[in-house]
Amino acid sequence: MKYFLGLDIAKDSFVAVLLDTDGRVVQQHAFLNTPAGFVELLAWLPDPSATLALCEPTGVYGKRLHQALATALGGLHEINAQSLRRFSFSQIQTKTDEADALAIAQAARTLHLSRPELLEKSRVVCDAGRDNLALWLGEYDRLRAAIVALRNQLDGLAYHTASEVDAVRQRRQTELELLLNERKEVLTRIVALYGQLDDRQAELIDSIPGLGPLATAATLVVVRNVNRFPSCDALKAYLGTYPARRQSGPWEGPAHLARHGHRLMRHILWNCAKAAVWHKHPQNPFKQLFDRLRAKGKSYGAAIGAVVRKLVQTIYGVLKTQTPFRYPTA
Repeated sequence: MKYFLGLDIAKDSFVAVLLDTDGRVVQQHAFLNTPAGFVELLAWLPDPSATLALCEPTGVYGKRLHQALATALGGLHEINAQSLRRFSFSQIQTKTDEADALAIAQAARTLHLSRPELLEKSRVVCDAGRDNLALWLGEYDRLRAAIVALRNQLDGLAYHTASEVDAVRQRRQTELELLLNERKEVLTRIVALYGQLDDRQAELIDSIPGLGPLATAATLVVVRNVNRFPSCDALKAYLGTYPARRQSGPWEGPAHLARHGHRLMRHILWNCAKAAVWHKHPQNPFKQLFDRLRAKGKSYGAAIGAVVRKLVQTIYGVLKTQTPFRYPTA
């Protein structure tokens, strides 16, 4: 018999509802979000290997549970709440953890019966190498933001007229040097972790000109599985690398790069686009695109933004086709 497990995960606990093949509730229970709770859950399940589990993304709160269940169950999947609502048929109107877990279990059963291909795209795969990269990339992004803020403050001090401004400037300059050294150490750690990866996806991304270890590591962590995105445009929207239009009636303002998406990934792709443009090759498509747009009168920022989108298209292409980047023939 096939079982369907819905998990509603919180910081300290999670609620599990188990359905059978016919959609009947077999049992439900609340467990602590601890290793002891994970062991209790596995003992509570009639047949873990025949159980398909589904949950919503919960960030760091669900990481340990994912690691405990990913290989112990017949399948562990993660789908966002908006998508789950389209596949659950619960008549319960109250908003409780038990009701949410029941709706998630019903969505798991519905997807298994009607949309197995969508369910397969959402499979949770735990990878210690990528998890470590994600941790250090978060630290790199924190330091990057702190450095930008401190540099802005130093620029502002140049116009200050207080008598003690030099002492304050010296303190902040010292702090800036410490942050720069920390960022350098973190980057060294990321490159070392990246070098330890035996990952086909990393090889494909690294074949693209302009993308180094930092950009490849960030792509592995942020994109994860390219099959989650039905098209390249969906990936651009997820990263926030498309031109956002501003239009009302006959008026239309200049388009600009969207201001949402993954902050660090957008920053890295922008710098990678500048590196890709100056990558020396007679058939460099990124340089050709940049020169063509500049010749049409586009600004430097608009041309680089177009190169960013072409980089995302290339990333999507090499991952989708599992073929490394090659320069076009003359």
